[in-house]
Amino acid sequence: MSKRIICIDETGKFESREEKAKFLGGCTFTGERIGQEEANLERMFQSLCENISKKFAAEFPAGTRMVYPYSFHMSALKLYDQNNKEIILNQKELLAKVKNEILKQVKSYLIEHKNQYRLFAFIDPKQNTGSHEESEATKDICIVDFHNPGVLYERLITLLVYNFTFYSFNDDVEKNIFKIASRTPTVLAAELSEEQRQAIRNLNDVWVDGNNKMHLTATNINTFKSALAVKYFEGNAINKRAVNDIELECKSLNYTANNSKAISPFYYLADIICYYIQRYLYQKVGYDEFFINSDILKKVGKDMPVSIDFWVYDEVDSLFKKMMEAYEEGRLAECFAYRYDIEHSASAFGSYYMSTWVQRFDRRVLSDYTNKLDNKSDAEKKILAAKRKSFKQNMDGYIADAEIYMRSEALYGKGKYIVDRLMQIVTQGNYDLTKRQAYLINDFSLRYYNHQGSIEKSRKYFRRLVELKDAVNIEEFESSLNRAAQIYFNQFDYEPLVDIYEILLQDAENIKEAYQAQMASINEIVGEYFSDVDSSEMTGVNDSRSGLEWLGKMYSSLGQAYAFSEQYVDAEQCFRKAMDEFNTEANKLRTLGYLLHAYIASGQTDDYLRESPVYFQSDNPGEQILKLIEGDICGFVRYNLYVWIKAVYVFEFYKTAPYKEAIRMLIKHIKETYQVKADSFFEHPWALISKYLYWVCKETRAFREYEDFFKKLCFEPAEQDEETVKVIKLFNKYQVEETDEINVAVGAAAYDSETLKEKITYMYI
Repeated sequence: MSKRIICIDETGKFESREEKAKFLGGCTFTGERIGQEEANLERMFQSLCENISKKFAAEFPAGTRMVYPYSFHMSALKLYDQNNKEIILNQKELLAKVKNEILKQVKSYLIEHKNQYRLFAFIDPKQNTGSHEESEATKDICIVDFHNPGVLYERLITLLVYNFTFYSFNDDVEKNIFKIASRTPTVLAAELSEEQRQAIRNLNDVWVDGNNKMHLTATNINTFKSALAVKYFEGNAINKRAVNDIELECKSLNYTANNSKAISPFYYLADIICYYIQRYLYQKVGYDEFFINSDILKKVGKDMPVSIDFWVYDEVDSLFKKMMEAYEEGRLAECFAYRYDIEHSASAFGSYYMSTWVQRFDRRVLSDYTNKLDNKSDAEKKILAAKRKSFKQNMDGYIADAEIYMRSEALYGKGKYIVDRLMQIVTQGNYDLTKRQAYLINDFSLRYYNHQGSIEKSRKYFRRLVELKDAVNIEEFESSLNRAAQIYFNQFDYEPLVDIYEILLQDAENIKEAYQAQMASINEIVGEYFSDVDSSEMTGVNDSRSGLEWLGKMYSSLGQAYAFSEQYVDAEQCFRKAMDEFNTEANKLRTLGYLLHAYIASGQTDDYLRESPVYFQSDNPGEQILKLIEGDICGFVRYNLYVWIKAVYVFEFYKTAPYKEAIRMLIKHIKETYQVKADSFFEHPWALISKYLYWVCKETRAFREYEDFFKKLCFEPAEQDEETVKVIKLFNKYQVEETDEINVAVGAAAYDSETLKEKITYMYI
């Protein structure tokens, strides 16, 4: 176990909307001989001053020299004459050479001690004084208004102290020694209204200097004592990982005061490191076009003299902390859900966090649950043994948590992701699953791969379910059988589906009748033997369909089987029965979408126009598209968008002015989204959406410039494409006349172009 010095300074004007790179930075030194290292640093700085003074003697004003520590402030380097009078070094070229010499020596020192030093920076990526944490709930609360001086800095410095105390992966550190440069926010009083000035005075000790600058309360040791105390008193499970032995020091780097020599050289080192990182960031991306993302951070990290850790004041950092907290509390399904959110985040820093912080987190998980315990202490062995026992005991709960996500097709990917992370622990840790647990996990995989259109994988997992069917009741296995029928949809073989679903539906109706008979008996008992029960409390019990949501799914599936077989009258009847059975609005709307597809496929314009306002929450094309693009068009909304654009083309709505304007808004939004989430446009049904947009653009002069963009998207293959999607894209390619003939194998069947014209119908066309 060892001690860790954490020296922190800041760079950038946190109160300025125009400021570019704003961050807290510095370095950590890990070791036992802290006092010796401070002496080493002082000697290095003193030697550096002597060397620079000699090297540039001919260029410095006569009789001047650099003096440690007074000369050191990278934003205002100073020289001193024989009478110790300071002279600001402001000759641009000479200043640059001196700074380069300082950086050269400091880099050399860090490299020489690379096993003990690490750099860090906690960056605010916004080019203003805003925050990703701003919300309607906090915008009118002065003390957390990020537009007020000092709020952003204090939030960042507090979070950074938390990072080293509670979210650190350095388990060998027994004591954190913080050395934090104090900071006094300043703002020009003339730039503020009287109301703003008063708001500042309400929360700060303020004094105004001769230049009409308002100086606010300086950060001091109490800032961090209070913040840490609050976190400790919350008593969260994350505290078990905390470094509890803490020493706090917060000093102002007054470079001219008599006590400057009493300030630890670590403060000056942090100042130099902040300057170095800031300069490097500007060199990598430029000042005027300053913008950072994961790639920039990775490039900067590779070029640093020693290892560097970056944190970013961004949503992905909040997700990471929530992931760690859920993990320490034993909520593994929730923990892996946060991991999924980080990996699939639209944040510009998601991939950096995945390759650094999440990677370290993964090593901790495997160490806790799967690695051998031979090298652990007796106390650690006891803790980890309890954790591993708890994992096995709580597996049913983890699966139940994952099941919540598997109830919605939009979240299948997240549910499967959670299960995959759990199974990694099970496999590598040699844990045993019960047959029922194994059944449920395989059923998750069947649902997921059905949704992806992967025929072979769906068949594989259904075979496993058949082997394990004795572990569940008949209703559960029938639900899996219903899902397995999707395999026939995915291989464009619709005839068996009608037979399968008619049999399953008859069973479901029989169960419903038995349930209703049971409810009638219950009501009779209540009425006869519990006559004091208010009859109004029984309202609706006779017609209760609680627990029969799956019957609606049977009707919905049969309706789809009819629709793919182009029996649209029968399909409509089933869809309407399904909507009558469903209790949840989500299932009702999804089934309404299936019905709208049937109307489009059968050319029923009037029926479509009658029902679609419910689906799109408006009958106005502009409002419809606005509501669609309000959501994440790369999320489940894309299925609703597919219904909309298909109808727009098939019914020729695009020829009218209101729809043209709606299409213009849609194209603009797609192009903007594509810039940051291009990979998402390879997911189903974007190929179909793009095909209809291509046809609309091709036939509309105002949109012809977008023809090629959508044409390429409608058939461009992707590595993750499963069998069904591959066939749909190939047929798209044929339809947009990019190929004359196609031949493709789907499962055991082989199809050519003419056969596919008959097979690809309804929602696949």
